Amino acid sequence: VYDRGVGAYKDLYKKMETVDSDFKSPYENLGAFFESLGITIKTPDLVQVCYGGVFAASVRRIRQQDAAVWKKMEDLLTRGNNIEEGHFAERSWAHLLAKP
Repeated sequence: VYDRGVGAYKDLYKKMETVDSDFKSPYENLGAFFESLGITIKTPDLVQVCYGGVFAASVRRIRQQDAAVWKKMEDLLTRGNNIEEGHFAERSWAHLLAKP
């Protein structure tokens, strides 16, 4: 589950006349992105998702993650506007914030 990248976006960008060369991150896939945040994950049978980037979280769930994780996420997302890290982050919210 976490070993997939965002390959569909590569196909989309091939069709466009101008390609944002800054889109690609140094992370091969979502698992590598999690590793860079210092998050240890187990591959679950079922993965929760937050489509459209719309979600809510309690303060308690936010604080259950180490503050260093949030700081690292913030640092990674400041690289640009439409970047691969943003797509990885969007796929991370449920894993990071949902009640297991």
